Amino acid sequence: MDDPFRDHDRNPSSLRMEIEDRIRTRLHGFYFAASDTILGSKHNDKALLQELCPDDSGNNITSDVINYILRTLVACGRQWHMLDALDPLRFWKSVTSMGEKNSNVRIGPMYTRNLITALVRARQRYILRQGAIYPNFRVEDDLKPGSDTAAQALLERIMGLGDPTQFSGDIFMNPLCSDLEKRDLLKHAVQYGPVKQISSKRKAWRHHVAKNSPCEADNYTNPTS
Repeated sequence: MDDPFRDHDRNPSSLRMEIEDRIRTRLHGFYFAASDTILGSKHNDKALLQELCPDDSGNNITSDVINYILRTLVACGRQWHMLDALDPLRFWKSVTSMGEKNSNVRIGPMYTRNLITALVRARQRYILRQGAIYPNFRVEDDLKPGSDTAAQALLERIMGLGDPTQFSGDIFMNPLCSDLEKRDLLKHAVQYGPVKQISSKRKAWRHHVAKNSPCEADNYTNPTS
């Protein structure tokens, strides 16, 4: 007889959607725009999510994936000497093995590489965007004990490489943002940042006051000016 209190197994498609949402929107310290995919295309994302969440995955697979991401980010730092030896394939095999330890996640080394490389890039986007929106933003004040701290340490190491693609082992897979991507990101960050929003609200408030109480509007002094 079925246990009436047992959670019903969830559809693999819904689990994959949950994993995708968690990676793209719920990981602190990483930025994906609303139109962004994780790996650059829906086709690549579909293959990654199927690898992370096979059809026989349990209901806790999302937590397993998030923990796997943290472990592999940390493992990248611990195995960095393999990159110094110019052996990226061995590096990613070792990182994947360390990430899978005591985990239900089993994916190929190249999927690990693609995911972690994309997350490092998302980490850099987050830093650039936050700095553009908030003038007083400080990375060290924003870090939390989790994937963002591990990704930040990794990002700083990669930025010290003569060739950042040494990290991925693929000249077409740069873990750092291109100059074009940086310019586009900063342009949109300034356009939609809180300073712009506050300015618009202040104008609307002044218009409202002037319309409903002209004498108060005439005597209004901006407290921040």
